[in-house]
Amino acid sequence: MVLYFKARPEVGDYTIYMGLDKHENEELIKYGFAEDIWFHVDKMSSAHVYLRLNKNQTIDDISEGLLEDCAQLVKANSIQGNKVNNVDVVYTPWYNLKKTPSMDVGQVGFHNSKMVRTVRVEKRVNEIVNRLNKTKVERNPDLKDGRVGSSSATTPDGMGEASSSTSLIDGSDCDFLRQQQALHGRITGPKRRSTKGQWTPEEDEILCNAVHHYHGKNWKKIAECFPDRTDVQCLHRWQKVLNPALVKGPWSKEEDEIIIEMVNKFGPKKWSTISQALPGRIGKQCRERWHNHLNPAINKDAWTQEEEIALIHAHQIYGNKWAELTKFLPGR
Repeated sequence: MVLYFKARPEVGDYTIYMGLDKHENEELIKYGFAEDIWFHVDKMSSAHVYLRLNKNQTIDDISEGLLEDCAQLVKANSIQGNKVNNVDVVYTPWYNLKKTPSMDVGQVGFHNSKMVRTVRVEKRVNEIVNRLNKTKVERNPDLKDGRVGSSSATTPDGMGEASSSTSLIDGSDCDFLRQQQALHGRITGPKRRSTKGQWTPEEDEILCNAVHHYHGKNWKKIAECFPDRTDVQCLHRWQKVLNPALVKGPWSKEEDEIIIEMVNKFGPKKWSTISQALPGRIGKQCRERWHNHLNPAINKDAWTQEEEIALIHAHQIYGNKWAELTKFLPGR
């Protein structure tokens, strides 16, 4: 059984929910959404309360009134916390929750403690708790299918039937994505944007883990482990840098002969196709090997004075546009 509550109308259309007992909490921990924020009384036993944010919202978008509703509901559903004043309530994104097989039922930890926030509740406010309880609806949703209440359909009390515009992360994928996102410090789920920044060692580690987890197939899922990397960026980083099957050492005589043979067949193009004949090499490597070393049109003689003068003049016109400069220097 899951209990659903509606937050105060003035803060917007938000649903707050919690499991009736600790066993249902296990299911809520496992089958959550990226928009869910988890609440619990700090250092005391209490209900696990969740706030479903709107799509593309983050923990920073929680208003003071909405936060107060959630904190009061958590305090009211803690046997010990409900009896005392000045209770601390902790809250964090759902995907930051860490659950290991050794933990007791209802027990959780965090992947990244820096993503956990605290709000002090001085005392129980009956007006708030009573208002929330008047909106309470009990339901038995299919949590595995993502049937956690939202506002897309209507129940007799106007509560949203269980559905969401966001996709559910299930089973081991759920645990994996939460871990990788938390390791990267991700606290939201906005549309990923391309970034020109260099890849960090931490990102490389996460990418390797993700490629292994998804067997190098689902690049959109792999990109979800990062807040600002696209699926194309992840694919290229893996194929061109991190793939352990990638050969980066000196070229062998046999490899050179294969490139020459393939260029004779396809011409100096279709480098991805050519690279398929060279396990461990990628198209970019084959292209550079041909143009810089194997192309018989390359002039490997010492530079003449005329060539050096032509290079200087061309550089004054085109700067570092080396492809343009080579047009003035056949064979270079």
